[in-house]
Amino acid sequence: QGCFSYLSDACQGILGYSSEELTGKSYARYLIPEDVVRTREVAKSLLAGERLNNFTNTYFHKNGQQVHLRWSGFWSEEEEAFVCVARDVTEENLAQQKLREKDELHSALVEHGADIISLVDEEGNFLYRSGAGLALLGYSPVDLIGQSVFEFIHPADVAQAKAALTQLLTSKEPVTIAEFRFRTAAGEWRWLESTASNQLHSPSVRALVISSRDITERVESQLLQLERNQQFKSLFENHVDAVVYQNREGILLDANPATLSLLGMPKADVINRPFSEFLPTEVIPVCKSTLQEAFRGEPVRFEVAMPLEADTKYLDIIKIPVSVGGETIGVYSILRDVTEIHNAHQVIERQAEKLDTILSSVTDSFIALDKEWRFSYVNSVFAKQGGHNQEELLGKNIWEVFPRISPSKFRRQCEEAAKEGTAKHFEERYAY
Repeated sequence: QGCFSYLSDACQGILGYSSEELTGKSYARYLIPEDVVRTREVAKSLLAGERLNNFTNTYFHKNGQQVHLRWSGFWSEEEEAFVCVARDVTEENLAQQKLREKDELHSALVEHGADIISLVDEEGNFLYRSGAGLALLGYSPVDLIGQSVFEFIHPADVAQAKAALTQLLTSKEPVTIAEFRFRTAAGEWRWLESTASNQLHSPSVRALVISSRDITERVESQLLQLERNQQFKSLFENHVDAVVYQNREGILLDANPATLSLLGMPKADVINRPFSEFLPTEVIPVCKSTLQEAFRGEPVRFEVAMPLEADTKYLDIIKIPVSVGGETIGVYSILRDVTEIHNAHQVIERQAEKLDTILSSVTDSFIALDKEWRFSYVNSVFAKQGGHNQEELLGKNIWEVFPRISPSKFRRQCEEAAKEGTAKHFEERYAY
C-alpha cells in the first residue's frame, strides 16, 4: 500500500519526523507532487523483481523545506515489503545545480557576450574560438581552428603579439595586449584588445585562454581626436597672429610663438601669469570685461590702441570661448596687429576731409554719382540750387529725385561717359 512499516532513527535527522510519526503513513503524503507518479512507477518495477539503485526523489521536511533523497532497494518476498536505504543528497544536488547554472551562465556569456574567447596552443595556433564578437569579424567558430593567430594579425602588430606570447609562456600572471589589428574574413582590419592567461598546466583546459574585445570604434575615435588635436596645434603654433589661451581668472595657459615674439619673452616667462601683466594700464579694463563676456559663451570682437614707448599699436582682438559639456572652460584670444590698416584709414580720412574742404569751396555745383546713379557726393552749391540739403540727397537716385532732367542731354552725356570711360564737355539749360 506504500505505507511506512519501519524507519530507522536516522529518519528524524533527515526529515524531521520520528519513526512513530511516519509508521503507517503513505510515503506519497510527504513527496513533492511532481515526484509521486514516477516514484510509484519505480515501486512497480521493484515488485516485478528489479533492484533499485541511485533513484532520487524529493520529500518535504517537517519544517516545509525540500529534502533530496537518493535510494537503493528491493522487494522482499519474505517480508512482503520494500526494503530501501536512503541517503540525503540535498547539499550535493544544490552544488550540482549551482554548477549547472554557472556553466549555463558561462555558456551564455561566451555565446552572446561582446568578448571573443579563444584557446590557443603554445605555438599560437587556434584550438577553439567562440563568442558573439566572431560574427563581427565574419568567422564561424571552426573557421580558424588549426591556423596560427599571427597570420591574422597586422604585420605592424605581430612583434607586439609575439612578445606577449613569450611573456605569457614564462609568467603566471595574465598578459594584456592593449591594441592590435586583426584581419576580418572580408580582408578588412578591426582593432582588438586582448587579455590572455596561461592554462597549459590546467588539466581541464591545457591551453592559453585569450579573451578579446573589438575596440575599433574607440581607437578610430581616438585617432580622429588625435588628428584634430594635431591640426589645431599646427594652426595654433603657426598662426601669423598672436594667439593666447586664458582661464576665467585671466591666467595665460598657453601662448603661440607669434605672441612670444610680440612680447619679446620666452614661453616659460609668460605661462601661468595674468595676461594683464603684459598689457598697458589703459587697456586692462576692456580686456578683463570682454574676457568675462566671452566666458558667458559668446565670441567677442573689439579693437584697442596699445600705447608703447616708440608708438601706438592698434590690435583687432577676437575672443573665442571653448565649451565642453555646455560649460565654458577657457577662452582663446587672437590678437591681430592692424596698425598699418588703421593708419591707412586715418590717411584716407584726412585726405577725404581735405577733398571735402576743397570741393566745398568750389563756387559751382559739384556732384559725384555711383554706377547706380546714386549721389555719393553733393556740394552745398548744388544742394541749395535744388532746394535740398546735402545729407538728404546722398544715396538717392538722381533721375528719381530730379525726374525732369531724366530725358535730357545731361543724362545721355553721363551714360556715354560711363560707358566709354571718357570725359564729356557740353552745355545745357534746364530748370529744377
